[in-house]
Amino acid sequence: MKNIVFKNGLISVAIIMGIQLITYLVYGLPNSSNFDRDEIIGYISIVACLLFVFFGIREYVLLYSKGSFLKYLGIGAAISLFPSMAFGAYSVVYYKWINPNFLKEYGDYQIEKLKSTLPADEFEVAKSQFMEEMALWDSVSSQFIIMFLTVFVIGLIISTLSALYFQLKTSKNG
Repeated sequence: MKNIVFKNGLISVAIIMGIQLITYLVYGLPNSSNFDRDEIIGYISIVACLLFVFFGIREYVLLYSKGSFLKYLGIGAAISLFPSMAFGAYSVVYYKWINPNFLKEYGDYQIEKLKSTLPADEFEVAKSQFMEEMALWDSVSSQFIIMFLTVFVIGLIISTLSALYFQLKTSKNG
């Protein structure tokens, strides 16, 4: 089982980091003209890498025939830890060294977006809420935790759905 988790976890890391690298090589670093596109690419890379949660559980079922929902969930969660840790660490490196102006540029972009879509009274409230949220990003530990949890929570959802699928499939066949 450890080999299954390790192999699929590393493949997940390669996918999430590979998509980021390819995106930068093709489009360059994000700026206000492409923040929305890059956010979509980011979520696509998260889901794409976490497909290996399903494949890892499937590999376990093919090798060992039977397991429990919790066993499958554990395998999926363990695989999810790999890209979650990698993306959390990558985010810290990105915000601190690769593109240290990103948070300011992204914050300015979001404030302009709010300003253009909200009435003045609602804008001030939304702006102050947004600024409070942006303050979290000033901390390296917060940057890591937020991005780790973003990937890990999606991984847990995929793990739960995959575990349920294989539990139902193996109980029907066995």
